[in-house]
Amino acid sequence: MNFERWKHLSALASRERDPEKLTDLARELNIVLSEKTQTVDSRPLKASE
Repeated sequence: MNFERWKHLSALASRERDPEKLTDLARELNIVLSEKTQTVDSRPLKASE
């Protein structure tokens, strides 16, 4: 779900012209990506990694 969310937010941000809305999108994008990073960092490594 977060993968789709960050892609959607990125697309919206790339087209946004209003600085306040862009700031809000960037803030939300940071939250979603931070959650994704925490998920990836906390998963166990496989022997092949």
